[in-house]
Amino acid sequence: MRLGRFEKWLLIHCYKKTVENDLPPEWKYPKDYPVGKTSEFHQGYLFKSEILLNYFPELKASGKFSWYRDVVEKFVTNADYKKALTLYRRTTNRLESKGFIKEYICDGGRYWTGIQLTEAGIEKAKKLTDDISLPGLA
Repeated sequence: MRLGRFEKWLLIHCYKKTVENDLPPEWKYPKDYPVGKTSEFHQGYLFKSEILLNYFPELKASGKFSWYRDVVEKFVTNADYKKALTLYRRTTNRLESKGFIKEYICDGGRYWTGIQLTEAGIEKAKKLTDDISLPGLA
């Protein structure tokens, strides 16, 4: 089963955040994310906003108010944003159907969205991470 570039990126970064607690120093977080503090909630998910901030650098923050500023970044709604959301939705649906991730949506509404790896996802992400660390695969 072949994975696309974005699928691999999601699995690896979800693994690095939620299992290894070791994201790259240049990782971008939503505005009020408690960087440097350990919170089970914040460490337990790779949030959709983190994915959009880090995989789609062309997206622009809108400055609109969010009730959950620590995990939700608001973006300017334009063609780039719509394409990014479409790719995000298709990819997370595909990874969930393959049994690699579970997507969580805040109780009571779509206030925040995050993903977690399943056992199969952890195994796949670990293998991908190990493969990348081999010479010539970085």
